[in-house]
Amino acid sequence: MNCTAPAQPAGVVALEVSNNAVDFSRSNVSFNYVPLVSVLMLTPSTGPRLGGSTIGIIGTGMLPSSTCRFGALMAIAATLISSGELLCVSPAHVVGQCAVEVTGNMQDFTFDSVAFRYVEPPVVTRAVPVLGPLEGGTVVQVQGSGFLQTEGLVCGFGPNDVPVAARWLTDSLLECRARARDVAGNVTVEVSINSQDFSTSGVVFEYVDNPVVGGVRPAQGPIGGGTLVEVHGGPFRERSASLGGKPPPPVVEWTPRRDPQQPRKAPAVPT
Repeated sequence: MNCTAPAQPAGVVALEVSNNAVDFSRSNVSFNYVPLVSVLMLTPSTGPRLGGSTIGIIGTGMLPSSTCRFGALMAIAATLISSGELLCVSPAHVVGQCAVEVTGNMQDFTFDSVAFRYVEPPVVTRAVPVLGPLEGGTVVQVQGSGFLQTEGLVCGFGPNDVPVAARWLTDSLLECRARARDVAGNVTVEVSINSQDFSTSGVVFEYVDNPVVGGVRPAQGPIGGGTLVEVHGGPFRERSASLGGKPPPPVVEWTPRRDPQQPRKAPAVPT
């Protein structure tokens, strides 16, 4: 037997049955009228088409039994935070927008049509430069695809560090400032458009100890450049050198153990 509930103020009422519309049962079974649920906003409002994003549903009237629907697909899981917030895990979905609605009884859904946007996940193809000092601060250009200009656009330098805000340049180029680290080594640079779901491209950025220059020979040369300079110190890597704070025009090939009679060639330094 099915009965359609009539409109009532919020509160608990007894649900009874009659076979003749005169004599009703006295079972005293309760039915609870609750305030209307509403969806006001989503955070984040964008996620990958693969699903798995935890979306905060901000609204009113949320219940312990509440869950979400993304278009025609039910959420993977739902967790009540308060009457004004519900967390729902997005299911996989085709690229595009869909309305997110809430129900407390798997039957009556909201009709607020607040949109969630499914997108292709970002991909990282290259990071320039490929290394930086342990104290961080290196501005790294991150190249790839799927970089949407969102409030949650961030870069991650390793899976365990706090992400850093990304500066959006184009859909395929970002700038991110590397965080400081305690230990030298390689980390992967990944991108998220919602501060939650990161790319899995595996592009490597290396943290290194800062080199120290202990001395040079000779210690002077003409302003026209061309002097071969032997540099002592370390640790040195296969990267270009710098004189006067200016890198040489081409990348100088560097062999860590060089014949002392074949020192590094200095670039011309403008006056």
